[in-house]
Formats: sequence, structure tokens, C-alpha cells
Amino acid sequence: MKGAAIHCENEPSAVPLLINPRRLRRVFHNLPHNAGLAMPAGGIVMLRSSLKPARVLTEIEDTGPGLAPELIPKLFEPFALPGRQSGPGLGSPVCRKIIEGHEGRLRPESKPGRGTIFMFSIPRPA
Repeated sequence: MKGAAIHCENEPSAVPLLINPRRLRRVFHNLPHNAGLAMPAGGIVMLRSSLKPARVLTEIEDTGPGLAPELIPKLFEPFALPGRQSGPGLGSPVCRKIIEGHEGRLRPESKPGRGTIFMFSIPRPA
């Protein structure tokens, strides 16, 4: 991530989760990496987590240019994003598949000029 800095806004909560660490590690690689690609001149990638009654919520936010609204529905389609500078365009679809494989949800929020946030939640065991 040329010129981008990663900031952890809080210490992740130590709660038991039923996860595949190897697969989830890929999510924690792909989403910040994609954020860095969106900020070639530099910026900040912020990671934060919070405990909800039944889930753990993680947010990965960047200070990049944001995404055009018409691109949001295409984020999780393989090879669908135009103008990619590197990679085949599989990072976001793979992340969604991994999160859904953990019975979780992944969704983006973005506004042009204001960055992008990817939020995902994973259920806590009962």
C-alpha cells in the first residue's frame, strides 16, 4: 500500500468466534489492500470493531475518493469493475463469499469524495 497508513481505532474484543482464521485473514488482507489501491497518492485505512449482542462488527474505512453510486452494485461481481490497475478483480467477491461462509454479512457504503467503508459482521456463538 504505497503511501497509505493503517490505523486501528480500537483493540479488537477478545470474544470466541467460530471462524476459519486462514480464510478470514484473506478478508483482512484484501479489503485494506483494495482501499490502498484506491488511494495511490496516499491516505488512511481505518480498522475498527465493536461487539453487538449477537455479532461482532468490523469496519474498514478509507479516506480515498469513494465510489460512484453505479459501481456499488458491481463490487461483488467478478471482473466487473472497469479501469482496474492490478489484479483480476476477485478480491471483493472472494471476501463476500468468505464472510457469508461464516454466516456473516458484508456491505459497502461509499460517497464520492468521502471514502468507502466496508462493514462485515460475524455471529457470536450462542
